[in-house]
Formats: sequence, C-alpha cells, structure tokens
Amino acid sequence: MNKFHGATFGDEIQDDETVSDHSDSGEEEASEESESEVVEESSEAEEGGVDVSDFKWRDDVLLKVLDAHEIDAALKDEFIQFAIAFDHDNNNYLKKQELEDAAKAWNEREQSSDDEDESSCTAIEEGLKLSILYFFVYKMKDFNEPIDGIVYGVTASLGFATLENFYYVYLLADYFETTSMSLAILRSFSAVPAHAVFGVFMGYFFMKYAFIKKGDNLFFAFIVPFVLHGCYNLFAGSNFIISLALIIISWVIALRMFARLKKTQKKKKREYEKKI
Repeated sequence: MNKFHGATFGDEIQDDETVSDHSDSGEEEASEESESEVVEESSEAEEGGVDVSDFKWRDDVLLKVLDAHEIDAALKDEFIQFAIAFDHDNNNYLKKQELEDAAKAWNEREQSSDDEDESSCTAIEEGLKLSILYFFVYKMKDFNEPIDGIVYGVTASLGFATLENFYYVYLLADYFETTSMSLAILRSFSAVPAHAVFGVFMGYFFMKYAFIKKGDNLFFAFIVPFVLHGCYNLFAGSNFIISLALIIISWVIALRMFARLKKTQKKKKREYEKKI
C-alpha cells in the first residue's frame, strides 16, 4: 500500500509536479508579458518618436531663424519636432547652427513637395488639353487639314489659360501681395503667350499623329508641352527673365514650324488642284 499516516505516496509527487507546472507556466506567462511590454514600449517609442520635452533651445534664437528662412512662426512646434533630428552633438540642446540646418532642410522639403504638386498639376492640365483634341476634335468633320491641328491646339490651350487667369487674378492676388490688375497685366505678357505656344507644339504633333498615323507623335503631343510647361513653371517663380526667354525661343521655333507647315499645305493643295 502506498499509505502512511493517512497520506498516500504519489500524491505529494503529483502535488509537487502540479505546483511545479503552475510555477513554470506562471514564469512563462510573466516572461511573455514582460516581453510583450517591452515590444509595446519599443513600438510606442518608434511611433511617438523622441520626446520634445527632453530638448532645450532659446526661443528668441528660434524665432529669428524662422523669420530669416521665411517659416511661419505658427509652425514652431512642428518645426521643433523636425529640428530634433539635427541635434548633431546629441546633447539635447538645439544651437543656432543646428536650427539653421533644420530650417534649410525644412525649406528644401517644402520646395520638393511644391515641385511635385506643380508637376502633377502640369501633367493633368496638358493631359486634359490633349484629351480634348483626341476625343472631340479628332472626330470633327472640320478637322481635315494639317494646319487645323495647331489651330485647335492653341484654342484648347487658351481656354485653359483663361480659366487659370480667373483663378490667379481673382483668388491669388493677395497671396502674391499685388493687385488683381497688376497680376492680370503681368500674366498677359507671360502665362497667356506661354500657354499659346504650348498649344502650338501640342497641335503640331497631334496633327502628325492624325494625318501621318504614327503613334509616337501622340506621345510627343503630350511630353513636349509638358516639359516646356514644367520649365516655365520652374523659372517663373525664381527667375522671370529666364522664363520670358524660354517663351520667346519657343515662339521662334513654333512660328518656323507653322510657316513650314503652311508652305507644305499650300504645295499639296496646288498639286491636288492640278490633278483635278
């Protein structure tokens, strides 16, 4: 028998094993909980980033840096969060030079974002112009001469230029710190002729696609105005003289293309009349 003074041999062993199992499982659960806590804490640290309250700086220096780099003071908190990465000596104190470096990087980031937005808008705008030519003009009975490509291309471009002028003159004059009249006069000598010449190139290549039946001309009907438009936008905000020179050079090339196309069309017309 396995009994001794009312106790059964094997019970103690079973009880010890049970206690041991419980303690082992408890340790495993505690270990898993601690590991999960560490993972949660590390993930929270990664999500939240570095705590701004651990850093110090001089407010007067910060405001001077923001003003010098034309950064809105209302974005001070967001800028500080950005500037933490420029604590080069890792002493949790943002010196003037570190704030300067952060401000330069901030403006470069903003400029890059603006350039991407402008490129997207330019692509959409030129794509819509080409869509009008492809889906509407291409099916018209009056679209029966090569020179019509340039005529309708310029017409579509000037239509968009008109809508854009309303937007700039009536809604963005205060943003550019000028009057609506001054902005309208300026755009009449820059944006309007620029859009017109973009339309010449688009119409020329679309004409070649429509009458010569080469698919790559449809690609050039988009990419050439897109590149010219992008270059114009790039220099219009930084160097007006270069953007104006770009418009003049583009018009010289466009007028030569138009003259050559008109000459070719007259020649073919005479040949056709002789056959009749």
